Order: sequence, then C-alpha cells, then structure tokens
Amino acid sequence: MAPKRSSSYLAPAFPFTILARLVALAVIGLVLVWLLHFREGLAFRSDDKAKIFNVHPLLMLLGFVLISGEAIMAYKTVPTIRKRQKLFHLLLHLVAFVAGVLGIYAVFKFHHDLRFPHMYSLHSWLGLSTISLLPIWSPVAILLLFLLVSSCTSINKGKAGTMARCVWAGYLLHGDFKR
Repeated sequence: MAPKRSSSYLAPAFPFTILARLVALAVIGLVLVWLLHFREGLAFRSDDKAKIFNVHPLLMLLGFVLISGEAIMAYKTVPTIRKRQKLFHLLLHLVAFVAGVLGIYAVFKFHHDLRFPHMYSLHSWLGLSTISLLPIWSPVAILLLFLLVSSCTSINKGKAGTMARCVWAGYLLHGDFKR
C-alpha cells in the first residue's frame, strides 16, 4: 500500500525558512545602508562613477545569493502543485540570472568609464565563470529532466536518478560542497 501523502513535510522547513528570510532582510538592509549612506548611493548613469560600481554588489547579493536561495527553497516553501513549484523555481532563477547580468554590466561599465582593465583578479574570473555556467547548466538540466526520464524503462526510477543528479549538480553549482 502506498504511503499517505500529506503536507506535513513542510513543517520542519518552516522555522528555517523564516530564519533564512529574516537573515536575508537584515543583509539587504545592511548592504543598502552601506551603499546609500557610506558609499554615496547607487546609479546606472552618473558622473560619480562610484555610484555605478555600487550597483554591482547590490545586484550580486540580490540575484545570486537571495533570489537564487529563494529558488532553491521554492520546492519546500511554495504550497502548490509540483508544476507550479517548478515554474516558480525557474522564474526565480531567471530573475537571479538577470540581476547577475545587470551586476556584471555595472562593473564592466564602471571599469570602461574609468579605463580600468576588466578581468584582472581572481574574483572577476570566478564571477564571470559562475554567471557563464548558469545558461550552460539550464539546457543540461532540461535534457536531464526530460530526455533521460523519457528514455528510462521505469519512469519513477528515472526521475529519482535524474533528480539525484540534478540536486547534486545544483549543490555543485552553488558551491555547497558539504553534501
């Protein structure tokens, strides 16, 4: 007999979700105070080039840390059917990617305007590598989820194996090497 399905699996994640969101709000607040009060503000276009650069840390924090983290938590925090959870997960990752691209654009614009070299540190190379992996990973994930699942003899076995690979690759992409 199949086990009874319930939403009780959401209960253990709830306190951690609230904690994660409270920490995220605190981090956003601190970064905004830092950028607006101590670093003279934000702007995509300005005569003060530091304001252009200040867009970079804000968008990287919002996109790659907070929104991407929300996308990872979407399967546990969005109380709806699985297809809507997947759509929400995808949309959040898309928003995170767009924020990352805009953050990269801001720092490249800052460097271009001040005639600085663009890729001169390990930070810049790792950042560009990370943002480049996302559009490469998306088609791979789609291939894994749809092509491999449909080619398996047992759909359930294929989904479990594919999901394990997808989760592992997601942890790897987000730098969670403790798994």
